[in-house]
Amino acid sequence: MTAMTRVHLAILGERMIKQYNITLLRGRRMHHPVLLAQGNRTSLNGRAFYPRKIIAPWPTTTANRLYILAHEVGHIVLCHCKNNDKPEFIGELEAEGWAHDELRRLGVPVPPDMTSGGEAYVRRCRQKYWKRIRRIPIDRIMNDLETGYITREELSWTLEWGSLTIDEMARRVDDQMRMRHIKVRKLLRPRKTKRRQRNPKWKRAA
Repeated sequence: MTAMTRVHLAILGERMIKQYNITLLRGRRMHHPVLLAQGNRTSLNGRAFYPRKIIAPWPTTTANRLYILAHEVGHIVLCHCKNNDKPEFIGELEAEGWAHDELRRLGVPVPPDMTSGGEAYVRRCRQKYWKRIRRIPIDRIMNDLETGYITREELSWTLEWGSLTIDEMARRVDDQMRMRHIKVRKLLRPRKTKRRQRNPKWKRAA
C-alpha cells in the first residue's frame, strides 16, 4: 500500500458514498447537538442515521477523514441504525472492523491514530454500558448474555452476584427496579401540609 494524494482520497470517498447509496448531510456536522456533546477521539466527528444518512468529514482529503467516513458507512451497511438490539460497544466494534477492512480493500493504509482512537472509543462505550447496567431492562441483559455480547462472569463481577443463578439475577434486578420506581413515586408525590390547630378559646370564669 502506497501513500495517496488528497485528490485520490477525495475520489475514494465519493465512490464509497455512491457505491453504498449513502446520503451525506453536508454543512450540519459541527451544529449537531449529539456531535457537540460527544467529544470524540479527534476534532473529526461522524454520525449515522436511518435510513441511509450520515454526517461525516467532507471532502475526504486525508486518510483520517476517509476512515471516519468508512466507519459511519459501516454502521449503515451493518444495519446498526434500525431495530438494533446490540449494545453500543458491539456496534462500534463492528463498525471499526468494517472501516479497517474497507480501507484495506481500497489500498489505503489505516492511520495508526485512528486504530488506537477507535479502540479507546470502544472501551469508553463498554464502560458506559456497565455503568448503566442497573438501568438496562432485564430482558435486554438476558439477550446480551445469550448472544455472547457479555459474559456471566462480567455481570457477576459488576453486580457482585457471583453465587447467584441467572433466574436469581433476574429477580434481583426486578426488585431493584421496583424499589427505584417506588422511591421516585414518593419523591414526586405532593407533600401534605399540616394545618395548624388553633387553641380553643376558653370562656373566662365570671
